[in-house]
Amino acid sequence: MIRTALAMSGLGGLVVAFFAVFGGMALVTGTGVIVESGLRSQVNSTRLTGADVVVSARQLVPRKEDLPVALPERATLPSSIVDRLSRLPGVESAVGDLSFPAAVVPGQPSTSGAVTPGTSGSTGPADPAAAGHGWSSLAFSGGKAVEGAPPRRDGELAMAGARVGQEVRVVAGGRPGRYRVTAVIDAPGLYFADSTAAELSGRSGRVDLVALRAGRGITAQTVAAEAERLLGDRYVISTGGARGDAERPGTAAARGMLIALPASIGGISLITVGFVIGGGLSLSVNRQRRDLALLRAAGATPRQVRRLVAVQGCVAALAALPPGAALGYYLAARLGELLEGTGALPPDLPLTYGPLPAVAAAVLLFGVVRLAAWTASLKASRMPPVSAVAESKAEPRVPSRVRTGAACCSCWSRWGCRPRRCWSAARSPGSAPPPPPCSRSSGSPWRGPCWCRRPWGRWRGGCRPGCRRPCGWRSPTPTATRSGRRAPSPLSA
Repeated sequence: MIRTALAMSGLGGLVVAFFAVFGGMALVTGTGVIVESGLRSQVNSTRLTGADVVVSARQLVPRKEDLPVALPERATLPSSIVDRLSRLPGVESAVGDLSFPAAVVPGQPSTSGAVTPGTSGSTGPADPAAAGHGWSSLAFSGGKAVEGAPPRRDGELAMAGARVGQEVRVVAGGRPGRYRVTAVIDAPGLYFADSTAAELSGRSGRVDLVALRAGRGITAQTVAAEAERLLGDRYVISTGGARGDAERPGTAAARGMLIALPASIGGISLITVGFVIGGGLSLSVNRQRRDLALLRAAGATPRQVRRLVAVQGCVAALAALPPGAALGYYLAARLGELLEGTGALPPDLPLTYGPLPAVAAAVLLFGVVRLAAWTASLKASRMPPVSAVAESKAEPRVPSRVRTGAACCSCWSRWGCRPRRCWSAARSPGSAPPPPPCSRSSGSPWRGPCWCRRPWGRWRGGCRPGCRRPCGWRSPTPTATRSGRRAPSPLSA
């Protein structure tokens, strides 16, 4: 059947199907990579690496029959949860974490080099928007104190890239001040005393996250199950790779956008491909109607005719899938750069490249091609053999009712207007010249003057014998003076 289908098909229909599937495969695969990244991509935990379980508040507000709304700021938890979680079986320690803006004023000399904002020595820079933390959360960040003692009072901090006893100018929580370095650490950020951090963050009695460390021989899943049994579904309990999402609440909003926007683009691409392939196969079937009629007369069933047309479209689609998939992965990388440049994709949320988007795109496009081929061949397959042979000799002699009605309405609208001069031939020497008569020179019946057309011209109060008003919406209406005479036109000289 494949050889017969290819022998009967014309080159035009196959080329149309090939390029339509090629473009659709590229777009659907590229958007599928973005959607898969929004569903499966994980943000690595960069600060709370020593925590086995992280408890956070929900950053998404669910809505019925719509995507959830991401909160613009981090939702906090009551600090009383820390004591409750620390008493759970299997929990070795629990700490409430706070993050707030903090940065060192640049240009301050030190014995170990210049201190710059948000610098953390050899560990790399920290984000100044969330560089301030409490000292108790340092044990969960994977860092430790290299030298000195932890900060205990106001005006003390621990940081990297400084020396013990040095005074630095810091802007923390929007308040500038001088702080004395009491400890040198090997972790990014600025660490204050816990009471000072709570005051600078402006969230007294609240914490951003609760970090839990499991005891020896206890798995993180066991601790997470105990925490979920205690707290219920009011809070989000994260383990493994999900801890990075808890640290960065902006990734939740980015995931929703990565799912909604590319999915809509992919859906529109599928619909467009279906229409293009349906049109191309319809032309191909129209060109093959004599051969299909002979097949029907020879005993071919309607199902065999539809399958023959479907094979033609599927062969062209099969040849376009591999290059379209390769182009789709390239477009996914470029689309990721575009979304990252506009701020819709966080830089720390990587794209996930896997075979699933290409496989899903191939299945969807094969379904679209099959549906388009079935629609294009439906009329030819259902026609009786005798009628098919008769219709194959020439075009159908009786047009459809829709085409006939549209042609009659167009002719009636076009020829229903007769040019008439409505301006009186007798006019005073100083009056304005008469407007041009109604004509059909515009080329379209819907653009010409409506007032002069019959039979609706009289219904609109249009032209009448002896009418002294200009007919047509394009003709300017002369202005009448208070004496009842028409004002002369500015064009009359």
